[in-house]
Amino acid sequence: MSVAPRLNFSQLNGFPGELQQDKILTITFLESSNEIITVIEKSGMIFATVSDMQGNVEQLRIHYEKDENGRKYIEDLIVTDVEKVSHSWLLWLKRALEAFERFFHHIMSDEEVLKGKSDDLRPAISKAYDEVLKPYHGSLLQDNFTVRKKNKNFANLFNIFFFQLFNRCLVSRETLLGTGSDFENNLKHLQIQMPRLRLHIDKIDRLYLENNLVDKQKA
Repeated sequence: MSVAPRLNFSQLNGFPGELQQDKILTITFLESSNEIITVIEKSGMIFATVSDMQGNVEQLRIHYEKDENGRKYIEDLIVTDVEKVSHSWLLWLKRALEAFERFFHHIMSDEEVLKGKSDDLRPAISKAYDEVLKPYHGSLLQDNFTVRKKNKNFANLFNIFFFQLFNRCLVSRETLLGTGSDFENNLKHLQIQMPRLRLHIDKIDRLYLENNLVDKQKA
């Protein structure tokens, strides 16, 4: 008897498919971010320091609610924040969401996984980490991740987003996304939802770049 996969992306509304006047609605962005966090929690997986993501969302929400009209859009919330208190909250939330997006992007780009010839998702995890988080982690975190990666053990990776994954053989396509129709259904919804998430990530990247807000400080 097959076991239901831990993730079901058909239950995820996801991020909007387009921006509003080339801007990101703050409340919609925060709700969509919270939705991803909730799906991760319901899956029963150790995806992260989920509390860090929740904390960033909550801090951004509090900041937004102080001036809902003036901070209707993420762009206005960030650019008008002269004290820059919101900048790191959004930046690290964006990085966490991007690691999430890159992980599934690499799954969807792996022909061996797609064809069911490989059940191993560790390469996707490794690629996502190298692309998104490694540049911002100090040597201690990087070395610890490398050791765990070589030992095929992703438990207890300090505070590294979503690479605390699976200390009980959960890094598999079958466990995460299912097989047969379950996998195909998840794949169909991932192909819709991940580009929408990518749209918002790219817009935030441009926002930080255009306003010279990029922070390369390492954790």
